[in-house]
Amino acid sequence: GLATRPRSQYRGLVSAIPLQKDADGTPIAPGNGSHPAMAQMNSWLRANGLFTFMRWGSFMCNPPLRVTEEQLAESFEIIGRAQEITDRVVTG
Repeated sequence: GLATRPRSQYRGLVSAIPLQKDADGTPIAPGNGSHPAMAQMNSWLRANGLFTFMRWGSFMCNPPLRVTEEQLAESFEIIGRAQEITDRVVTG
């Protein structure tokens, strides 16, 4: 759902995608905290071939310098499926 997909912060292909716990935009984790769904999402991403960093209620994607459009599309598909994990904890 859209609740865990707020505006992302990009710099080139590097991005930080914040995760929300409600439709009002409340971060899924406070400050430097975490949420169990973040750990589950990170494990799922790695098991499906995508390495990311989880921190501050966000996950960061840092693709290699040489990446094809097909690889990027596959990565976004994997991210979309992984966000189903955090979608389950969204309220409101």
